[in-house]
This record gives sequence, structure tokens and C-alpha cells, in this order.
Amino acid sequence: AVYLFVLPLLIWLLGAVVLYAAGWLADGSPSFAGTLALSGWATVPEFFRLAVGLATLGYVLSGLTITSVEQAPAVVEAAFAPIEPVLALATVLTALWQWMLLTGGLQRDADVSRAGAAVATGIPLALWTLIGLLS
Repeated sequence: AVYLFVLPLLIWLLGAVVLYAAGWLADGSPSFAGTLALSGWATVPEFFRLAVGLATLGYVLSGLTITSVEQAPAVVEAAFAPIEPVLALATVLTALWQWMLLTGGLQRDADVSRAGAAVATGIPLALWTLIGLLS
């Protein structure tokens, strides 16, 4: 239960460190406080993905009937298969929204070009999104 509190904080700090390094690699001068704020703002689109996930979960579970405990895992897995593309699309849209926020924020905080900020934020965000989609 402790990891539920600690893990988001670690991801927030990791995001800030990555943004700070990305700002420097883009030949900018970011502030660590600014990258902490950016990392925090990047969580806002996650509420969209959470809402999509909860709505699809409610939709799938509302029509689901499990008659035997032994069959439960297979029944739930089969019920979730059709909504996986919806969840993947929500993940990609969330990442695009985050990319827009992070690009504009890093451009302003680190005083780099929009293109430089887009590349600097896009590469780590794309990797993070890809890991999430493949896991």
C-alpha cells in the first residue's frame, strides 16, 4: 500500500529530472522548480485516460456474468479484448496532450525553440508511452 503513495512521487521526480536534462540537451537553461511544475502539469491529461478507463471498465463489467470462479479469469480477459483498442487510443491521445503541454512549458522555462522543446520532450515521452502500450 505504501507504493501507491511513493510510486507517483517517484515518477513525478523522474519526470522532472528527465525534463531538466532534456532542457539542457536542447541547449536551454531550465530551472528545476520549473521542470517539477511541468512534470506535475503533465499528470492532468492522465485524468482523461482514467475517465476513459473507468467508463470502459464499467461498460464491460455491466454486461458480464461469471458463473464459475474457475472460469473468471478467462471470462474477464475475453470481455476486455474488444476494448483494448479504445484504451490504447486513450493512451496515445493522453501522450499527445502531454507532449503539447510539455513542449510549451519547456520552451518557456528553458528558453529553447519550440522545435527543440518538442524533440526534447517527445523522445522520452514516446519511449514512456511505448513501454506503457507494450506492457
